[in-house]
Amino acid sequence: MNVTLEGREYTLEFDKRDPFVSPAFDVAFCDELAFRYKPIIIDPKGHGKQPVPPEFMAYRLVYDERHHRLCIIYEVYWTRQDCSWRQFNKDHEHDYEQIQIHFNLQHSSLDRVVIASAGPPRYGGHGVEVYRHVKQVRSGAIRRKTSSFESFPWGRHTYEIWVLDQPLYNLVFIDQRPIVRISNCFHVFTGIKWNQWQYHRRKSKRRNPLQHELTIPLCRLDRRILWQWYYQHHKNPLGHDLSNPFTPPHILYYPSPSEFGLRFLFTLVGFITSIIRTLTGR
Repeated sequence: MNVTLEGREYTLEFDKRDPFVSPAFDVAFCDELAFRYKPIIIDPKGHGKQPVPPEFMAYRLVYDERHHRLCIIYEVYWTRQDCSWRQFNKDHEHDYEQIQIHFNLQHSSLDRVVIASAGPPRYGGHGVEVYRHVKQVRSGAIRRKTSSFESFPWGRHTYEIWVLDQPLYNLVFIDQRPIVRISNCFHVFTGIKWNQWQYHRRKSKRRNPLQHELTIPLCRLDRRILWQWYYQHHKNPLGHDLSNPFTPPHILYYPSPSEFGLRFLFTLVGFITSIIRTLTGR
């Protein structure tokens, strides 16, 4: 099957046997398409290289024939995350961070970019940045259930996450590729906005603004890799529900049982901080 996006034609290869997708959609692959829109990951503070750089970026396409939509899901994979501070320990094996690029096939155009980012403490520090065709910034929590067990191993759990909606024109692209920065030792991302980009270019003067880009190989996120991430990464299995990226908040995440204690700690810290700010007037 061929699709046309922003003036270029691509051939999709479908995998009808992939189980990790909702029944209404199909999984496909197209290396040319994935390379063309592959996000540019920059790491000016070096968080993405600690303790090791990403091993690879894996992609898959999710195709919605009925509503003429296509989504590229990119998962950046690290073999380990080291992120400890005093008694706060979030070191673990295997780390996965996601970026999505959505297309409207009726108009052959880019529809939105979705980035796994940081969020308020009550949401365990998890958030989502959505760059789409809106005129102003909006934010709020979205509650949703993960998909059924047939398409997501830890299915049918209610999940709430903080979503930040922003105008798509605020996000910087170079040759169709969005620019994303690694924010901290959790490896979470944030999109680079035009005002940040211009400031960085003025500050850098003659230096290349992309000097901190990470070189990450791209491969297919097929059912073999997903099976390994879900069922064989026992210390920290993938918690992302990839079966339906089209419904907000787009990135669905169900934490492992070990993370619930961390969520409680985040909530407690946030509560104490709000009390201190109220008392001090800050």
